[in-house]
Amino acid sequence: MTGGADRRAIRLDYEAKWFLPVPTAFPSDGADDATAWVDGLLAEHEVMEPWRDPSRRADLRELLLAQHADLAGHGGIALWYCPFGLPASGVVEIAVEDREGRPADPRAELAGLRGDLPVRPVDVRARGLGPGVGYARVFEAGEPTTDAAAPRIAELGYVFTPDACAVAVRARSADPSVVGALSEQLWRLVDSVVLS
Repeated sequence: MTGGADRRAIRLDYEAKWFLPVPTAFPSDGADDATAWVDGLLAEHEVMEPWRDPSRRADLRELLLAQHADLAGHGGIALWYCPFGLPASGVVEIAVEDREGRPADPRAELAGLRGDLPVRPVDVRARGLGPGVGYARVFEAGEPTTDAAAPRIAELGYVFTPDACAVAVRARSADPSVVGALSEQLWRLVDSVVLS
C-alpha cells in the first residue's frame, strides 16, 4: 500500500486478511461518499456474527460510518483491523509530521502521553524507519458523562524520528485483548514502512 502524509510518500505491506485500508477523508463533505463506500464494503467483505442478520444492516452501516468518522481529518494512513470480518475490532493509524526543530529523539515524542500507568518506552529498530520506541497504554477517551464513565482505549504504538520528521504508528481498540492479538501483525506492518 502507498499513501501520503505531510508531503511524504509512505509505502507499507500488510496482510489483507487482517487489515482493511480506510480513507480518512472523502472527496466531498457530504455523507453520500462515505455511505456509498460503506455499502461497497458490505457487498465485498465478510461480516461477522451477529451483524449478518439482515435486520441489523442499518445498525451495521451506522456503526461503520461512526468508525470512519473517528478517523476524519487524520490525514495519514488508516487501516481497520478486521480478523473476523466487519465491523472493525481495532484501527491502525500511521501519521507523519515535520519535527519543526524538535530533536531527533523518539522518546521525547512520547512526553505528553498519559495512561492508567506511566508510559514506559522500549527501544525498537524497524528496517525502513530505523531506531525508535514502542509503548503500550490504556487511557480514558474523552470525559465521563452523568450517565457513564469515559470509554477506555487500549493502544500499542511505535514512534520513529527519521530524517526531519516524526512517524507514529498506533493500534487502538476499546478491547485490550484485540490490541494484544494484533501486536505481531502490527510489528510486521511497522517493519515494512518506508518513507520517500
